[in-house]
Amino acid sequence: AQNWPGVEFNWFGSATDTVPLATSNSFFVPSVSTQNTYYLEYSSLTGSQTFTYSAGDIQSDRDFTTLPGASACPGVLTINLPVGFIVDSLDVEYDFTAMAGGWMSDQRSQLRCITTGQSETQLAVGTGSTSGTLNYKRTGLTIANGVVTGPLVFELHAGRTFGGNGCDASQNFIPNNTWKITLYYRGTPCSNVRVPVTVGIAPLPTAAFTYTISNYTVNFSGTFTDADSVYWTFGTAGSSSQQNPTFTFPQNGVYPVCVTAFNACGSTTVCDTLTFSIGISEISLQNRLKVYPNPNAGVFDVTFSDDVAELPIEVLDLSGKAVYRATWKSASGHYHERLDLQTLPAGTYMLRIHTTAGQLTRKVVIKK
Repeated sequence: AQNWPGVEFNWFGSATDTVPLATSNSFFVPSVSTQNTYYLEYSSLTGSQTFTYSAGDIQSDRDFTTLPGASACPGVLTINLPVGFIVDSLDVEYDFTAMAGGWMSDQRSQLRCITTGQSETQLAVGTGSTSGTLNYKRTGLTIANGVVTGPLVFELHAGRTFGGNGCDASQNFIPNNTWKITLYYRGTPCSNVRVPVTVGIAPLPTAAFTYTISNYTVNFSGTFTDADSVYWTFGTAGSSSQQNPTFTFPQNGVYPVCVTAFNACGSTTVCDTLTFSIGISEISLQNRLKVYPNPNAGVFDVTFSDDVAELPIEVLDLSGKAVYRATWKSASGHYHERLDLQTLPAGTYMLRIHTTAGQLTRKVVIKK
């Protein structure tokens, strides 16, 4: 679990256990040989955390001596708390060093929260007519109070009343790593619902398939479990990543068909062999079916001849949905029709006619 400051994590062996197995954001299970479910509960969302500025010494500005006013070279500290936390107060602490003729009584400083637009209402003023280092500390400040919606940005403005001009660290400065902010916060109430976390080795995927054949066109139906993706190969004739593809084999022959199911733990492959030996009369009938031009822009001609007076014809998309259906009539058994399917999107479609020898199909490619 993400390690949020102020959040306590309790891991339980069941949804009703009262004694946690562990109380940190990380939990090491004894075994992953079998799947086990543990229950994570979030509790106490109150606490505090100290953040330290470490970007270098903060210079003092000779032009920043009173309010209103600002240093041209403040230190900037950005603090990230989880969104939704509520800041109740803060403490600030830092050292301010005077040297090389500068006095501690020259020192002026103020903390500002840029995110809320609030600042301390009074300057912190140093004491002592000599060089040296003063430690400044103020508690219970409310300038950052409220619900956290993003990063909290603070500025520490340092000024001096003597020595040189503008920003300088030669006489008065805030040493690096001495500016610290302690935030006191609480969270929105936690739910008492325990989150189930299942740990173990995920199973390998399983794969199986069935199919139906019409001439050279085969409709495959896959059955898969625990699979993120699948990949089919149809011998050397082609491939597909669909779960239930339809594929038209080019000619007679023997085709090994395999499908592989994948997940994060591995893969499983199953295969079958398809043999096509369509008779000469069927092949002759198929040769009578002509589609041209192919590919086309949605308008193409279809010619066919068979000893039938009516010829049912369909155009299907790759999901098997009919996008065109008609019955052509011819007293002579010769058919020549022009199809206008320009309203269809570009893609691959299957033209299917019903003949005396069964169904014949042709792939039609529409390009835009």
